[in-house]
Amino acid sequence: MYFFCPPHSEYASKQPVMSIQFNLAHGLETRTIESSDYDFLYQLYASTRVDEMVSMGWSEEEQHAFLTQQFEFQHRYYQEHFSDAQFWVLLREAVPIGRLYWWVRNKHAALIDLSLMPAWREQEIGTAVIQSLVEHADKHGLTISLYVESTNPAYRLYLLFGFEVVRDNGMHLKMRRHAREKYA
Repeated sequence: MYFFCPPHSEYASKQPVMSIQFNLAHGLETRTIESSDYDFLYQLYASTRVDEMVSMGWSEEEQHAFLTQQFEFQHRYYQEHFSDAQFWVLLREAVPIGRLYWWVRNKHAALIDLSLMPAWREQEIGTAVIQSLVEHADKHGLTISLYVESTNPAYRLYLLFGFEVVRDNGMHLKMRRHAREKYA
């Protein structure tokens, strides 16, 4: 799953960021990304763009150069514009399988990115992570926003969790889910 980052200015505030702890199902754990995760994070990023690269007709060298540049731009952007976000590697049995980038301030949360390596997709892991985030948001009265590509299959998952489209720019959908007193 790949999720487009919301512009930081939409949520700018002088209030401190709320750090969260939550339980993940499926034996998942999180840990803060480290410099030693860079290669894994690149491979994960590249795996989200495989179909796009195939359609470009580029050589492997051209693809690698493009993906490296785009990954570095994205990584730097997230680190600079969401410096107070939680940047986690998702682990299963201590093995990195994905990433979760989550930002909270006041009563608003942004799901910046949730991505899983191909071998871990379509196993209800993304669903479990979203459910954990939604339960946490409901417990703390947080509205969650995210951006998703309009063709991303995760769009249907978000609808199931009560997210609504609030903006469509033709490529990305901005979705929002307001906190609920009781999540069913």
